[in-house]
Amino acid sequence: MQRRLDFARAHLHWTVADWSRVIWTDKSSFELGKPVTQRRIWWSTNQKYDLESMASELILMPPGQRQAVDFIENFYEPGLLPFMDESVKVGVAEDRKELTLMEDSALIHTAIASQQWREENRIRKLVWPAYSPDLNPIRNLWFKMKYVVTNLFNPKRMDELTFAVNAVWETLPFDHVEALLLSLPARMQMVVDQNGAPTRW
Repeated sequence: MQRRLDFARAHLHWTVADWSRVIWTDKSSFELGKPVTQRRIWWSTNQKYDLESMASELILMPPGQRQAVDFIENFYEPGLLPFMDESVKVGVAEDRKELTLMEDSALIHTAIASQQWREENRIRKLVWPAYSPDLNPIRNLWFKMKYVVTNLFNPKRMDELTFAVNAVWETLPFDHVEALLLSLPARMQMVVDQNGAPTRW
C-alpha cells in the first residue's frame, strides 16, 4: 500500500489535462465456452473530451503469444507507435514526448527486451504501483462491455464474439468514458485519504 500512497501523493497536483496525455492500457478476457479472447486497449483522450479527439484501439492477443519478443512484434511496433502518432494527430499532444505510457507490472512489460525497446524508441513510462486496478479508468469499462456483449449480442461463435466486442467498444457512451477520466484527481485524493488502501473504484 505504501507504493500506492506514494504514487497518489506524487500525482495529487495532476490535472485532468495532465492525465489526458497518458496512454492507458489494460487487458481482459471475453469468453465463449472454453476459448478465451483477450483484447488489449490503447486509450488516450485530449483535454477537450470530444469524440473526434478520442484515440482508442482494441488489439487481439494471439493465443500463446506471451513472450516479450512476441509482445514487441504484435503490440509495441504495430500498435503503440502508430497509436502515439495518431494521438498527436488528433490533438492529444503536440508530439510523442508529451505522452506517457501506462502499463501494469506484468512480466511481459518488465522484461529486459521490452524495457530496451521502450528506451530505444524513447517511450516515457508512468511508474505504476502494483495491485492498483482501481486507479486505471479502463478497468471500469470491462463490466459494462461484458454485460452488453453477453446480453445484447449473445455470441455463439468466436467470429460473433469478436464482432460483438469490437461493436461494443466502438459504441461506448462517451459521457461514461469522460466521467472516468474526470475521476482521476478524485481517485488520487481517495488513495491518500485511505493511506493507500483500495478505493471504491
